[in-house]
Amino acid sequence: MTEPFTEPTIVYIYSSYTPAARRAIKKYQMNNRDKINNHAKQYYNQQKKDDPTFLQKKRDAAKRYYYKKKELLKNNP
Repeated sequence: MTEPFTEPTIVYIYSSYTPAARRAIKKYQMNNRDKINNHAKQYYNQQKKDDPTFLQKKRDAAKRYYYKKKELLKNNP
């Protein structure tokens, strides 16, 4: 015989930062600002050297951001 239909149970699995983890990350960022900035600078220079379209992608992203913000400000004065 066939079993009666039962609704499947949906389990949502997600990861989120706890408030303590957020505070720890902020504290690390404040205490290691130079290290973080140097890492970002190295990444930028490496990408600029390796990917010829990197700068154009950055420019396009900045334009999209600018026009999106401008549109939001126009709609919500």
